[in-house]
Amino acid sequence: MSAKKYTLKIGFEGNPKELPDVSSYVFDRTGKLLFTSPIKEGTISFEADSEQVTDARVFVGLTLAEKPSAGITLATMKKIKAYEPVLGNALVDGNAELLPVPRDIYNCWGYNICRVRGKVVRPVQHGDVVQYMPVRNAKVHICEVDKIPIIIRRIPRDILIKLTERLIEYIRKPFPPPPPPEEFEEFEYDIRVIDSTPERIAEMNSNLINRFDNGLAMKDIKPVQPEKASLSSHTGMVIEDARLSSFVTNLEQAYSVKNYDRIETLLDTNQRYWKKYIVLLPWLDLFFYDLDELGVVYTDAYGRFDLPVPYYSCDDHPDIYFWVEYSIGGTWETVYKPRARTTTIWNYPCGNETRIVIRDPRVPGNGTPVTPAGKSVAVMSIGHMVSISEIQGSASGPNQGLTTNGEPFGGNIEPVVSFGSGLNSDSAHFYYRWSYRRMDTTDSWKAMDRDTYRHYAEIMPDGRQIFKAYHLGPKVIETETNLFEINPVLPRSPIATTSFWTPLINSRENAASSFFQTHLLKGGNAAAAAGKYELKLELFKHDPSSRTVTRVNFTDENVILQIPTVPAPFTVPAPATRVIPVDNTSIHPSSIEDYLIRDASRKVIAFRLVLRVDNNPCVAGIDQPTLNGHPAEPCGIMEYTSRNDNVTMSFNASHRNGFATYNFSTVRGSTGSYYAATANAWTNSGVVPSVVDPNVNGFVLNTVIDRHVKQLHVSDLLLNNHIVDPATGERCDKAAFSSALFVYAKAIDGYSRLDYLDRFAHIGFAVVPK
Repeated sequence: MSAKKYTLKIGFEGNPKELPDVSSYVFDRTGKLLFTSPIKEGTISFEADSEQVTDARVFVGLTLAEKPSAGITLATMKKIKAYEPVLGNALVDGNAELLPVPRDIYNCWGYNICRVRGKVVRPVQHGDVVQYMPVRNAKVHICEVDKIPIIIRRIPRDILIKLTERLIEYIRKPFPPPPPPEEFEEFEYDIRVIDSTPERIAEMNSNLINRFDNGLAMKDIKPVQPEKASLSSHTGMVIEDARLSSFVTNLEQAYSVKNYDRIETLLDTNQRYWKKYIVLLPWLDLFFYDLDELGVVYTDAYGRFDLPVPYYSCDDHPDIYFWVEYSIGGTWETVYKPRARTTTIWNYPCGNETRIVIRDPRVPGNGTPVTPAGKSVAVMSIGHMVSISEIQGSASGPNQGLTTNGEPFGGNIEPVVSFGSGLNSDSAHFYYRWSYRRMDTTDSWKAMDRDTYRHYAEIMPDGRQIFKAYHLGPKVIETETNLFEINPVLPRSPIATTSFWTPLINSRENAASSFFQTHLLKGGNAAAAAGKYELKLELFKHDPSSRTVTRVNFTDENVILQIPTVPAPFTVPAPATRVIPVDNTSIHPSSIEDYLIRDASRKVIAFRLVLRVDNNPCVAGIDQPTLNGHPAEPCGIMEYTSRNDNVTMSFNASHRNGFATYNFSTVRGSTGSYYAATANAWTNSGVVPSVVDPNVNGFVLNTVIDRHVKQLHVSDLLLNNHIVDPATGERCDKAAFSSALFVYAKAIDGYSRLDYLDRFAHIGFAVVPK
């Protein structure tokens, strides 16, 4: 079928002298865009098959400077306030003169500018005071939420009635009413956390476990409360003006007869009276899903951002929603993305500064080693307690990344590395960078970008020592980021007589080449973050003349790579090491290849180390013992009728991945530990039991209920009535008991066991004759 030419004439009511650029948009019956073209001399012109334009829709609106990411749709027409003329038989005849675009419509095609300004900050604890420090180079996404009329028309009628009920209730009492409990969340930062130490993150993960045990959600954050309007009350009803009273009365009338169209119209035309209550209605989240990104801006050194946002002259100010990304280890990660329902700023006050508070602890607020000769890199240990030779390799299978004692790593992991003088940053222009990624995933490498320092002291002319810290990195050299200096020249101020390195000021900080902050992986969610991680150490060389930075090839650069052969801590005499070959011609066993990353030509480009990470806290709980299946009464008393009555004791000593040991002991009266009701090294041949041991002194691990369970008889607890009361000389037929459970985490950070992951439980009970 040949194409037919369509020519439609359309004017503008009042014949305005000036108009912005306008275009026509033609859609088929299914809502698919067929044609779009500028309108010239009041003419819409296009060619199409007659069948193609059957029941087509034509719109006239502003010419779009940029095509929306989702394409031009009917929803786009609504957003740009396009005019849809009545076509009649225009698409049958092919030529027609349409009614002009109404003045009230094209007058809204002009733009105003709204300046969206703000500041991104991070709360930081200084002594007893919390200060909000600016966040530099944060990526702020500025979005507009769908207009309320669009949202209203998405809401099903049963939900619309529920919304109306709540609004009538809320408006007729002082604002705001008590917020409803927040819905269930798997894991989220506690909004009050302002320090990100491993201990605080572990406390949050422990709270998560405890709340799950109690059937509660982790989240303890109340909805953001909107500003309270200036209202006065009259006979129990909040009255702002006569229009508010009229709105409530009309809404009640429409609600009483279930007039849905009238309800939608009232909510649309009276938004200013009820939008502030949206934060109190969590079930509306489902309908706040369409965000139109207006722009992306980056914060300056003071955390500030500013974006001019155009909006139609007939509209209210835009409704603005923010979310924020931050570069963590060289990868942009979302660090702030709250619910649109609770944080949208309705009718944004243009020009005002909005403060965005980032509580993700990974986001910072905007604070002489003996050098061996040659181009050598000796990767010695994790902290001072774990030699590289004590970390199991791929040959150990599932134990890869654990220490030879079966311990995972957690908290701040700090590799200790010695660099030869041939790699010095000042003279040879070499730098290093540690990165990490999770194994067996498609995750990209992320640089370890925590600030690293070396302490030194300057001697003043009057003999005083002034202690200072030298910043090794991360630094930006040319275009390469997250680089760290190697063996820097000892600094000295002009007034100092001399200076010297002072590693003893903070031996741990001064030994660390970098910091792998494992407790912050997956946003601090220890359960999601646990697993094997690859670490890689790369070298980079800076050429000041060409102003380029290139990654060093260990093979071509003849870098000597060493690891120790003895366990840590290293003592006198000096630790022995072995050289890891970096040639590309030999085939080496896994005990060597495990430490190397090669390029396509098998040349070594990085040192590699695999660590098993687990920051999960332990779980400790003791169940009330039961007598013939009945638990002890609240006071802990169990009454028996026969010494053959069954007593069941159980406790929960567990760890999500089994990396824990425990000590369960029961003491009877003042006679000491009671062997039959105890499970520890005393009852386990001197070996501290693991939480995954299947049977320790008759306490059998039931993996279904995650409990260690043992069944006794009352006679076992009373030792067949062989307990003698020293005051009367009579045999006891009743006794009181105390049970205590200690669960110890195996995880270490290279300096100590992470005892903040341990847990403890304790109960008391008694058996007496009935």
